[in-house]
Amino acid sequence: MPVTRSRSKNSSEELVEPILTPTKSWSRSKLENSVIRNGPLGPVPEVSTPKTNGRTNGHSNGVEKSSKKRGKKEAPSPSSSQPVVVEDEPTREEVRLEPAPEDSTTYDDPEILRKFLEEEDVEKMFECLSQMEFLPEWFIAGCVNVASSCLQSDIPSTPSQNGPSFNQTKTPEAARNLLSNLLQRAFNHRKLLKELRKLLFGKVLTFSRYIVIEVDDEKHLRISPEVIAWISILIESHFADWVMTEDSQTILFRLNILINDEIAHMTLREEIQGQLKGLIDASKKFDETLTEDLRYWHSVIEF
Repeated sequence: MPVTRSRSKNSSEELVEPILTPTKSWSRSKLENSVIRNGPLGPVPEVSTPKTNGRTNGHSNGVEKSSKKRGKKEAPSPSSSQPVVVEDEPTREEVRLEPAPEDSTTYDDPEILRKFLEEEDVEKMFECLSQMEFLPEWFIAGCVNVASSCLQSDIPSTPSQNGPSFNQTKTPEAARNLLSNLLQRAFNHRKLLKELRKLLFGKVLTFSRYIVIEVDDEKHLRISPEVIAWISILIESHFADWVMTEDSQTILFRLNILINDEIAHMTLREEIQGQLKGLIDASKKFDETLTEDLRYWHSVIEF
């Protein structure tokens, strides 16, 4: 180890101070950095610190920028006197649809319609027919069955020709309204024919008697294409019973008269409409000739 000598100003004694020289080719700066980084006992784990960009007051600059972009308000510091209220944002699970009001009743469910038929609730069936434009044919046939059962004891087997022959005060009003509504509805002929064949002939006969009685009383029922379609399908559904049963001969004869009368009225109506159309065309031609004559005489007078 080399030794350097130096003299002090006050004394003549020589002081010997050892000078340390590193054996390896490390510089002083590299050696200090290694000791600071690793420590005397090994490498020190690094601690991640947020980048403040030189600012240490309150929140960092990066957090402030992100909060401004999101548009959220920062919560007040705990040192403030006002209480901190943190409102939770509603999650997707918390958003629920409000239930439908109890008053809104829909009759498009087949189970509900079958329940009305099983309970023979005539008022509910009439409400269905009034509100729903399209109903299945099996439900229409069920309404015929239930309403005919209600009127079977009040409608006589041989209606008179002088108007309604059953006591209207005794007959259930709901059943009469139900059948009247049925006679005004259109239907699928093939599907309803299949369902009417499942009914007893007595129910079909009762409905036919009701039609005859209502048609005789012009105030209640008017012969329309829907009524003619109902008469046709009622006869077609149980044609053999109509021919073989003696009680049905009178009703069948009356239904035939009603249809023939309606056909005659339709023919007469077509003839009247044709005559009216001819009169209208003739009046138009007369107006044209009259206009031409007026123009001619005006030109003569001016000349």
